[in-house]
Amino acid sequence: MNTVEGRVRAKRKIQFPKGLVLLTFMIFIAVVATWIIPAGQYERVVNDAGQTVVVANTYTQVESNPASIWDGCEAILAGLVAGASIAFADLLIGGAFSVVKATGMINGGVSLVVKKFKSRYQIAIIIIMICCSTMCNFIGLSELSMAIIPIMIPVCLSLGLDSLTAMALTALSTCAGFGAAMANPFTVVISQNMVGLKLYSGAWYRLIGLVLIAGAAIWYVLRYAKKIKKNPQSSIMYERDKKLRVEYGVEEGKEIQHVTMNFRQKAAAVTFLAGFVLMIFGCINFGWDLSMIANVLLWSAFISGIVSGLSLNELADHFLQGLKDFVFIAACVGFARGTLVIMENAMIVDTIVNAVANVIQAFPPTLSAFGMLIFQALFNFIVPSGSGQALLTMPIMFPLADVCGVTAQTAILAFQFGDGFTNLLWPTCGSLWGYLALTKVEYTEWVKFVAPLMGIWYGIAAVLVIVAQLIGFA
Repeated sequence: MNTVEGRVRAKRKIQFPKGLVLLTFMIFIAVVATWIIPAGQYERVVNDAGQTVVVANTYTQVESNPASIWDGCEAILAGLVAGASIAFADLLIGGAFSVVKATGMINGGVSLVVKKFKSRYQIAIIIIMICCSTMCNFIGLSELSMAIIPIMIPVCLSLGLDSLTAMALTALSTCAGFGAAMANPFTVVISQNMVGLKLYSGAWYRLIGLVLIAGAAIWYVLRYAKKIKKNPQSSIMYERDKKLRVEYGVEEGKEIQHVTMNFRQKAAAVTFLAGFVLMIFGCINFGWDLSMIANVLLWSAFISGIVSGLSLNELADHFLQGLKDFVFIAACVGFARGTLVIMENAMIVDTIVNAVANVIQAFPPTLSAFGMLIFQALFNFIVPSGSGQALLTMPIMFPLADVCGVTAQTAILAFQFGDGFTNLLWPTCGSLWGYLALTKVEYTEWVKFVAPLMGIWYGIAAVLVIVAQLIGFA
């Protein structure tokens, strides 16, 4: 009787919508919002750097242009078009890593890592997370996780951990490096250029923030990893990881066999590593974006495949399999971007910014700085792009900061913290769905896992923003 009742209750239990279903709901919620929020817009100009920015104090209401149900249906395709560069870059990355996996170099590399850190998985986690956060601090591309997670999955499984650990140690560290960066080109550099501050000024205070934020993430992952290491079956990924273990040749409870790479595989590994180094160099020195990263990874993978001995037909087959595996990720980008397309076409985004600005300026400086942090965190749901949000909100936040007595550096700090961390929380962030698809983690499972850390991060961020205002951070 109890078993039957349990099954009935399980059937009646309301499940949170998954993936594309949730994103479709978001689109139609945006459609409803266009009928409630009045339309309006700021004037826009092209600055000296060729960037289109809004002009503060120029907001005016315009004739309403609410979206129809049909507009919501079309938003998916429009979102795919608007996010085409990201979607196709994700596909190329998927194809590239399918080729890399076929060369055998990943298994060889994992074998080497496990041999080195077999009983010291904590050290491996700390080293990897410090490297990821430091790298993202300079290149400002948290999407780099998309290229690293496929490597971390077999590493974590081989160390007796799970695929959630692989996502966490990679995504959290790159997000920490992005959101608390000293020199993020997409947030800090754009904002400092906009207000005329010396580039990278205030780096000493941001370094404190980076150490605290990244340190909290490392502690959080180590705490979870210890739990999984002690009891692997306590992982929500336990059953799903069985398929990944088969795919990567990692048997549970058995010591991984040491894989010795032959000369061609070693040469292929060196070739691919050289391409990875080139990618990082280009991001730091030439500002390469995700599209360039995907191109470099793709050609590095192709050349490595040829060096390893794969035929052209084998290269093509593995590349196409990789595209197939990443189609869901590319689709999520379009669905997520569709929400913004609806709101932009109805011209309600500027109305939201203007309304919040009016509220913030009513508070004293310290609370105004805190209000900017909260606003940027929430606004990232609508515009999940660091550079896009900087160009839209910062030209308004800087004059507002002057009126409220908030320093420009504090306003930038509030912006980068607010924008950066929620990239791993809001369902409108396309890259988040990529991480979830790679590790087979459900969105609700991830939110439940990461929510406590988000509370810690924003607690640290709030203290840093308030202290920055109190000491006149400039």
